Amino acid sequence: DPNDEEHYAEAVPFSGNPAEVIQTARELVEARPRTTVTEQTDTYLRAEFRSRIFRFVDDVEFYADADAGLLHFRSASRTGHSDMGVNRRRMSELAAALRASL
Repeated sequence: DPNDEEHYAEAVPFSGNPAEVIQTARELVEARPRTTVTEQTDTYLRAEFRSRIFRFVDDVEFYADADAGLLHFRSASRTGHSDMGVNRRRMSELAAALRASL
């Protein structure tokens, strides 16, 4: 919901092959520390980010919607309620890197 300023993140526009977009997302995700890619298809990527100290897991998903030309993404913590904004900053940085790369 775009009105949910705390959680909403705008999708990243792209043109071209969704599989290449997903591969670019994978490369950017894997460049981050404590990251494991757990699933990948031509249009979907799922990864886990672990926090440095307590090893909490954030699940991250990307979906390349070729018809709309948008790369949608979401991230959610498995445990806890607040991470002091770490997850949001990470996803904002990834979205900016994707916008610059696509």
